Amino acid sequence: MRRAVVCLAAAALALALVASPASAEGPNATHYRIDIDDTWSSKKLCDFPYVQHFWGWFGLTVVGDPDDPAMEVLAGGQLFVTHTNTRTGYVLTEQVMWTDVYFYGEERILEAGLYWHLRGPDGKLVLVQAGRVVYDFDYNVLTYTPNRSLTDLAGLICPALGGAPR
Repeated sequence: MRRAVVCLAAAALALALVASPASAEGPNATHYRIDIDDTWSSKKLCDFPYVQHFWGWFGLTVVGDPDDPAMEVLAGGQLFVTHTNTRTGYVLTEQVMWTDVYFYGEERILEAGLYWHLRGPDGKLVLVQAGRVVYDFDYNVLTYTPNRSLTDLAGLICPALGGAPR
């Protein structure tokens, strides 16, 4: 889901930034606030009713001329997320900080950050993951650091909330 939120926001921001004229003064940057209740995709993840709420900020910076194949786009932000098992009322909270760099000349994406910083209701850490992943433009993984698990969201969050993936 996070990738969907980030990709959707990045696509909208990229269109807005690339459509604006490039500036000789430097990078073209913008930031947006995010506040999303995810009730559509999370229903498909677990064997219980599951809702995510995201809030935070997302930024996008275009470096270089959009007509230049060496252009780079930096995307990133900070999200706070609540994960709720609505059957039991159990809630986990999370903080995510990341940066993605789109290298258009090399057709690769570097994604780095703190991906999981998940806490239980008592404030104790449940899951922490940080690191980096390099993808090609089709999101095939080229390399990743050992502490950046590529396990899908359902495989991580559903057991943490007391259930199982669908």
